[in-house]
Amino acid sequence: MDDSEIQQRVNELDAGITKDDAKLLIYYEEEGQSCEIIGNRKGYLRAGVEMLKAAITPLGPNEFITPLDLNYLIGQRSLFVKRVIRQEDVEAALPPLQSKSWKTNAIGIGCLAIGIFGIICALMGLDDVFTWLLRK
Repeated sequence: MDDSEIQQRVNELDAGITKDDAKLLIYYEEEGQSCEIIGNRKGYLRAGVEMLKAAITPLGPNEFITPLDLNYLIGQRSLFVKRVIRQEDVEAALPPLQSKSWKTNAIGIGCLAIGIFGIICALMGLDDVFTWLLRK
């Protein structure tokens, strides 16, 4: 299938599947590290059409952000789609992984040490108060 045939079929799908009542939610729970995609039939079909359009939209040299908008599909509780990026090396589009530095570990250990010191001081203070109360 050549590009003109693909473009023609995507245009047919785009015209045939209306945007009315199409809903697709990207739901993320704060506790977990995963998300769920929840949608109705028309929402999934429209998302598929939009993804096909992202694949065939002509981009200029050094361009990678497609001019598509998926946010008509989402509801109030869904994550907002900032942009749709088309790039052959998909890993390059992600920010670099951040490793924990010694500073992060030092801050954690320092906070733990301060907490333990505070607990010891509180226990010593309570001991002094009880000793003083029992003398009277």
